Amino acid sequence: MMTTAPRKALLLFALVMTSVTTHAGEDILPLGGGPAGIRGLTLVPLPGAKAQLATSAGTLKVTFAKEGTERRFIALAAEVKGVSFIPQALEASCALTLSEGKASDVRPGLLLYEKDGGAWFKLGRPLAASGTATDARFSVQSFREAAFSEDTNTQLDWKDVERAWFGLVVDGKVNAEFELRRLVLTSAPFRPTKPLSVFQPDAKAWSMAADSAVTHKLVSAQNGPGNIPCTRLTFTFPGGRHMYVTPSQAFPENEVSAYAGLRLTYKASLPEGIDGLLVLLSEQGGGQYYPARLPAASETWTTADIPFSAFKHASWTKDANGRLDLDLINRIVVGAHGQAKGKGGDGTVSIVDIQLYPHK
Repeated sequence: MMTTAPRKALLLFALVMTSVTTHAGEDILPLGGGPAGIRGLTLVPLPGAKAQLATSAGTLKVTFAKEGTERRFIALAAEVKGVSFIPQALEASCALTLSEGKASDVRPGLLLYEKDGGAWFKLGRPLAASGTATDARFSVQSFREAAFSEDTNTQLDWKDVERAWFGLVVDGKVNAEFELRRLVLTSAPFRPTKPLSVFQPDAKAWSMAADSAVTHKLVSAQNGPGNIPCTRLTFTFPGGRHMYVTPSQAFPENEVSAYAGLRLTYKASLPEGIDGLLVLLSEQGGGQYYPARLPAASETWTTADIPFSAFKHASWTKDANGRLDLDLINRIVVGAHGQAKGKGGDGTVSIVDIQLYPHK
C-alpha cells in the first residue's frame, strides 16, 4: 500500500495530458505528448537518488538506483483537466532490466489527485525483469484512497482529477533500467487471456489458525505432479464438536475483477463427516466468502474451477455491503472445518497451484 506523502516520491517526470482520440469505439488518452504518450518527458531527480535519462526515437530510458528498504514511488506526473470518459485500463509498452534487487520489489503504480484534495492509487503486479519490451494492460478499476488523501466525498471522480502520476513503486534496494515506449489510458476493459498463478508453495508464506484441540502441521514438499513444489497440511480433528484448521496466504494485489474465478489444484483426504475443503476469500476489513459447494476430497490430483459468482458471505464475519469485492481480497484460506463423526479422524490437504482463470 502506498502510504508516503507525495513530496517523498523518489523521481518525478513532468508531462501534460493531450486530447482524447477515438478508434473503433475505444476512447484513448495519451498521458504525455504525441500519440504514444511519452514525448517531452523530463527527469527531475530528488535527493537520495541517482538517475539518468536517455531518449531515442520512440523510447524513454531511465537508469535509477534506490538505496534502503523503504517504499518509494518513481513516477511520471501529468497535469489533467478532468477525464471525459471512464478509463478501464492503462496500456504501457515497457521493459525492466535489473542489475540489483528483486523483480517482486518493483510494481507499476498509478496515483490520481482530485481538486478537492482526494488522492487515489492502484498497484499492478510486479513487472517481469526480462529486459524485453512487452505490451502490458493494467486495470484502473477499484482504486484505494491514499493515507494522505483529504477527499470530501470518499470516492474517485475522474472528471475532477487534476494530476496523475504513473511509474514504479519500489521496495527494497534496487538498481534498474526502465524503458517506456507507450503510455495511454483506454476505455477498453482489461481482459486477461490466460490464468494467473497466485500460489506460494513455501510453507513459510502461510499463516496457521486452528482450534486449540486440533493437531496440525504444514510443510513444503516436492511431491506435486512431476515433482513440482506443493504445500502439504496434515491434521487431526477430535470428534463431538465443530473444529477448524485454516492456513491462509496473502493474496497479491492484482486485477482480480478481470478474472472469472479461482482454480485450485489439490488432492485431499478428510475425516468422515467433513463435506469438503474450506476455501475462503478474505477482504480488507474482515469479510469472508466461501463457495456454496465446497471442493470434494480426492485421493488423486484434481483441479477445481470455482467461479467468483459461487462465493457467498460467511455469516460468522461482518461486511458492510455483504458483497464480495474482488479487488479488496487480501488473503485466501484453504483448509477444513466441521464436525467429524465418531471419535474424529486424520486429514491431509496438498496444494500444487492456486490460479485466477479468465472469462471464456
